[in-house]
Amino acid sequence: MAHKLLISKNGEITTVYSPKVAAVLSQLGDITIKRASHVEPGAGLALNAKAALVNANRWSDKSHVEWFADLTPIHGPILGPFVDNAAAVAAEVEYINTHLSRIDHGQQ
Repeated sequence: MAHKLLISKNGEITTVYSPKVAAVLSQLGDITIKRASHVEPGAGLALNAKAALVNANRWSDKSHVEWFADLTPIHGPILGPFVDNAAAVAAEVEYINTHLSRIDHGQQ
């Protein structure tokens, strides 16, 4: 999959983090990395994420061992549940790449 970059009018670049991309971008100058999401098993989710899942009737007896991608730091949804970390990360990356232009403007 191609790596997507969004470059704003003021020169800020928004992208999904990878060590290779960070190495390339750091050659252009100082970089600031901001977390867009948290991929965790249900047992490791932040309390506000668990509460949101409970309130939406999306928390079950097995949710503590299922995986979720919590995109609330960028005003996005909580994706999942997924059977493993890889599936949650894939959904996280797809969501971020699909909504990249809205994320850059601080919107979901």
